Amino acid sequence: MTFEVGFIPKQSHVENGVIVHDDVELLEVSSIKPNMNQDEYGTILNGPDTFQEIALALATDGVAFVPWTDELGTQFDILLVWKPVMCAPSSHLVQRGIRPNDLFVSIMSHSAFGFDLKESDTFAGYYGEKLKLGKNESTDRLAEFLNGVKAALKAEIGMA
Repeated sequence: MTFEVGFIPKQSHVENGVIVHDDVELLEVSSIKPNMNQDEYGTILNGPDTFQEIALALATDGVAFVPWTDELGTQFDILLVWKPVMCAPSSHLVQRGIRPNDLFVSIMSHSAFGFDLKESDTFAGYYGEKLKLGKNESTDRLAEFLNGVKAALKAEIGMA
């Protein structure tokens, strides 16, 4: 397991609508979850251990950054965010049918979208359309990944 150094805010306040961190604490954080399914390079693969570890990270921290591969030659660096802080006076200001309580999926250098956590059997074509990836085998494997993460997160937080 490797470690990196990061900072977490110890105390924050809002100033003119912006969160200001008054003090930070140096923290050693793990950069590799030992139980995740990985290839020989450490790239994350689909599998129950992967889904569970990511769900735990999302349930506790609200964010996970995953270098993921479809095992077909494609790698995506995926940022997953759940329950972000809403920086607007109303959630009604969010457009495109996404809601602040969706699971936000951002594929670096491609696109991002929010997906309903209640649905853990979303079709690959829907992910492909919303994330601008088209319909192909990589999108099928990505759908397996995202549906697995959503199902594990629902189980982790006790959502039926």
